[in-house]
Amino acid sequence: MPQFTETVLRHYVEAGAFSAERLIPVVAEIGEALVLKLAFDSGTPPSEATLADIADQAIPLARGLPTP
Repeated sequence: MPQFTETVLRHYVEAGAFSAERLIPVVAEIGEALVLKLAFDSGTPPSEATLADIADQAIPLARGLPTP
C-alpha cells in the first residue's frame, strides 16, 4: 500500500506537474514524518484539512514545485 506522500506525488506526476523520474524516496518520507510529528505533538491524527495542506503546500514545496 502506498504511503500518503507517495500517493500525493503520483497524483502530481499524473497531472503532469513533473516527471516520475523526479520522485525520490527522501521527499516521500518528508510527508510521512510531518504527519507523524503533528500526531505526536497533538495526540490526535491530523485533520483532513491539515492533510490537504501537507499535500498541497508542504510536499510540493519540498519538491521545489510551486504551491497554490
